[in-house]
Amino acid sequence: MATRLRHNIRRATAALVIAAAGVLAAAPPAAAHTLDEAVRSGEGCTWASGSYTTLHSTRLTYGAEYYGTVYLLWHGGRGENCVVTLKGGATHGVSGYTEAVLRVQGGPTREEGERFSHYAAVNVAARGACVSYEGTIVHPTTLRPVSGGRPGWDNCG
Repeated sequence: MATRLRHNIRRATAALVIAAAGVLAAAPPAAAHTLDEAVRSGEGCTWASGSYTTLHSTRLTYGAEYYGTVYLLWHGGRGENCVVTLKGGATHGVSGYTEAVLRVQGGPTREEGERFSHYAAVNVAARGACVSYEGTIVHPTTLRPVSGGRPGWDNCG
């Protein structure tokens, strides 16, 4: 009987290890905890130098609850804008739908929206063009979406 119990415990432990490995392997790559980490990340703005200017930002809140902040950034040397939707408060570190959208007037629209734990980010060349941007975070338990940004064309240059 003790041998059978040990065998069942080993099988259950092996199943838990395999399940945990699957969850870790499926974790989204966007795992930066700060704006600077997201800017430098290969899954973020990809600006390894970290040289950028924050042009605009919008706190994403529902009532008094803070979900995160969406940022419009500019890298003058590269002539690129980047939008980072960085999770905060109760949404930080919790996998849930997070989106970043960047529109270039007369040019492309880039967007990224998936289940991320920390941020979503997109960048695009925009020298000499006006841009608009938006970020969305869906609360992981209430499933309430909150969006913000700037819908009108601005930061032309």
